[in-house]
Amino acid sequence: MILTIHIISLILGHILFAHSCIMSVLFLYQDHYLKNKKLPAIITKFPSLARLKKMSHRTTVIGYILLIIGIICGVILSGPLERPSDINLRLWLSIIVFIMYSNFIILNIFLGYHKYSAGLSIISFFTVLTASILEFFYFF
Repeated sequence: MILTIHIISLILGHILFAHSCIMSVLFLYQDHYLKNKKLPAIITKFPSLARLKKMSHRTTVIGYILLIIGIICGVILSGPLERPSDINLRLWLSIIVFIMYSNFIILNIFLGYHKYSAGLSIISFFTVLTASILEFFYFF
């Protein structure tokens, strides 16, 4: 049961992080063209900047909660650690992703969502992607 919760929560969390990354890219793209007053026709089909901010923030928070659940279940499944060096690559990568998204959420809370938040969301997702690729090659 715990393994199922672990796997499903991490997969859903990563999907939500991907969605947040896409919303952040759209936010930066639309913001750039609105500031330069050069509006391609495709921008009219995008949601407003406020809606993109809200969607990115919400999906990140929900993905973050799922990431926490996945990490906790993973730690429970891994059993007790004898010494700090027992922490494997999977846990280190999860901790790095956790820290990246913690920074994203803290930045949003204290400074509000803006270009830097969108950039951090994109960088954080590529950290997730890199961690997943490293994990795949490390364990297979």
